[in-house]
Amino acid sequence: MANAALRRLVRRYQRSDHLAPAPLHTERAYQQMLLDVAWRTERGVLLHLDSCCGVGESTKHWAQQHPDAFVMGVDKSSHRLAKHPHYTEPGVTNYRLYRADCSALWPLFVHASWRFEHHNLWYPNPWPKYSQRQRRWYANPVMAALIRLQRRLVVRSNCEWYLEEFAWALRWWGCDPVMAAWRIRGVSATPFERKYHASEQKLWQLSCNFN
Repeated sequence: MANAALRRLVRRYQRSDHLAPAPLHTERAYQQMLLDVAWRTERGVLLHLDSCCGVGESTKHWAQQHPDAFVMGVDKSSHRLAKHPHYTEPGVTNYRLYRADCSALWPLFVHASWRFEHHNLWYPNPWPKYSQRQRRWYANPVMAALIRLQRRLVVRSNCEWYLEEFAWALRWWGCDPVMAAWRIRGVSATPFERKYHASEQKLWQLSCNFN
């Protein structure tokens, strides 16, 4: 997407709120989340979010790396989430998966003043066709919620231009993102990461801290 066209979209959504109603399964997931985090937040447990988690391997991986946090994995596909038992490991219990639509769920979090310590958005669909550009997170009305959702955001992709555009959008929102080549350290965190590594594709990571 040309920078001028992207900037027009970003400016448009900076002046409007995302008001799409939440699907029933997303509302049910949100209500379950309220129950799951209530006692944890009372005890000072930090909340981490793993959006578009697919089969949930990345959620389990992140929970292993951060045993003092509660990690919430979200994906809209019940089919993908049903495959998660193949990726579980004994003793990793500080996470849970939920079926929900992130575009409807993120605004619910913001409305309730939730703030995640860390948010992973790994290997999202880049929607490469020009006609699909407004499906990209940074060119979508829900970006207004994403900006306010977390203290730290990390996005990974094998698509360099996707993260470059994401970085431009974040800057127009007044943020200061950092983009760099990403090298897998140890075990791959997702099936996509494993596939890209096997085919020797270059990976990229975008990180951004928020006030």
